[in-house]
Amino acid sequence: MVYNWLNNALNFIMGQHCLLCNQAIKNPSVDFCPNCLKDLPVVLHGCQQCGVALEMERVSHCGHCLTAPPNYDRVISAYSYASPVRQLMARYKFQRQLSLAPIFASALMQQIKRPDIRIEALLPVPLHAMRLRQRGFNQAIELAKPIAQAYLKPLLLKSIRRNRNTDSQLNLPAKQRAGNVRGAFEYIQPIKAKGIAIIDDVMTTGSTANELAKTLKLNGVEYVEVWCIARANAKH
Repeated sequence: MVYNWLNNALNFIMGQHCLLCNQAIKNPSVDFCPNCLKDLPVVLHGCQQCGVALEMERVSHCGHCLTAPPNYDRVISAYSYASPVRQLMARYKFQRQLSLAPIFASALMQQIKRPDIRIEALLPVPLHAMRLRQRGFNQAIELAKPIAQAYLKPLLLKSIRRNRNTDSQLNLPAKQRAGNVRGAFEYIQPIKAKGIAIIDDVMTTGSTANELAKTLKLNGVEYVEVWCIARANAKH
């Protein structure tokens, strides 16, 4: 309550500015000016399983999901991983601009709308302890907090552990990413939920989400969605 009042007061005094171009915004409830809002890369039509953008509207699944379906059942993303979202994600993840987390979460929830009734809990992608010490925060957890609060879903923070410090997926060719995360997650506490949504910031080839979904399904989870801020139109 106090935070909201202070935030509104500061916006009144200083004015709300677009997150991308810094232009003043008259409406304090929005984060982008009209021009920048139009530039945000939204996925207009994606594969109903992996979420990758599809060119033909009458096609529901990409070829890869038809021939080699992933372990997760569905992906929902707020944006494509392209400019200017790519730059915003870098500011959030590497420059510690945590104020972007609730803004990203709100954009994602606009795409989710009402969660599938099978989703009973949320699982932010775990970071290895070494990576967590280096970064100082888990970007997936910060994204998941406002979503869990809005949807009244529990956060699973101690059920799955990342058991080795894998190389950054962004630095690896697509063909090496699956091997990089193979066996990287360890089930350490019972999960009662039968349906889980994995929360992540960026999904590229989907190797991390696929390995995590595999770990969940091997331990009794029946349905897994992936909710991410940005989905890259990457080759599998």
